[in-house]
Amino acid sequence: MTIEYTEVGPALDTKTLGSLFDTDAVSPEARKEITDMAQDLPELSANPQEALITVFDYLNTMGFVYEEKIASLDDVLSNKTGSCLGLSILVTALLIEKGQKPLSKILVHPRDPFDTLDRDLFSTLMTGGLIDYNHPKLPKVSDQTDPENPRIHRFVPLAHPIVILNGQAFETTLIGEPDSNPLVEFAAESGSVHESAVLGSYLYSDEAKLLYKAFNGIRPSEAAGSDFLNRLTKSTDIFPENRDALSLLVSYGRMIDDSGMMKQAMDALIAIGPVDSDMSYKLWLATKDESYLNRTLEQFPEDIPAFLDRKVFLERDPREARANLAVAMWCICYSSTFDLKDFYGNPQFQKKVKELFP
Repeated sequence: MTIEYTEVGPALDTKTLGSLFDTDAVSPEARKEITDMAQDLPELSANPQEALITVFDYLNTMGFVYEEKIASLDDVLSNKTGSCLGLSILVTALLIEKGQKPLSKILVHPRDPFDTLDRDLFSTLMTGGLIDYNHPKLPKVSDQTDPENPRIHRFVPLAHPIVILNGQAFETTLIGEPDSNPLVEFAAESGSVHESAVLGSYLYSDEAKLLYKAFNGIRPSEAAGSDFLNRLTKSTDIFPENRDALSLLVSYGRMIDDSGMMKQAMDALIAIGPVDSDMSYKLWLATKDESYLNRTLEQFPEDIPAFLDRKVFLERDPREARANLAVAMWCICYSSTFDLKDFYGNPQFQKKVKELFP
């Protein structure tokens, strides 16, 4: 599929955090390899567009490509693949090593072609194009692994980092596609510009997110809990307004019955406010105030977790809830973000399925 990119308006105010190299998100081993790579990298032009294209061409020649799951710089360097976060860390580290001062911009819910595909599929499902309202059917796990089912949808407000050099945006996910133009920026639901250390903050919160998922709702051992909190502390020390870290602290505080932890993190989230659908949904999860859930769907109707909460679990009309559940599950079936097995294996979800599909 050919992807068209669009330029957007002026950058937002920078929040001072410091350099990526001021954090320990870059190991000594990775720093040495970055130094070696920077020596091989041609000198960079004072023109930011030319400088970024030089980095782009160099990384393409070195064989680096985009891969969703790999974020730490050590893993990016050893595998020559990286997520949007991992490749942003790589490019930022190289630019800093070459004497540049890159910034990081976090786009929430980019209005890219995949977002358009999400809207189109959701609209088709909601208007009965693929589902019989009176006799809806749920997808099977095997439907998600169908080779003819390209799982390119998201149905969640992605937080997407890009690199900014002297006002010029650089889309790192195009590394590995040498014929593409990386000097672009998507329109987005919201965006904020930060100094490069913010990438370290999001690396630690992403690592903590994986640890939290592994807890599976069960209070972890003291060692596992300490490791989890250590990563969140590193994350918020770098960037106190890291919404992912704060949301995890609320959830973990609730899990271990630590009201102080919950209140402190919840107050910080409330101070940020419902600036986009991602924040609105985080505030709903933290406070259980339904006004935030309603706000989420006003901002992003195709946000499937919010859609499930409002249109299935809180829906009083069983027929409407059943049809909506089918819509949500088919969206999940086509999503690269979610896994049907996670939903079908959840006891609360199993109970709702049995209730609506006896």
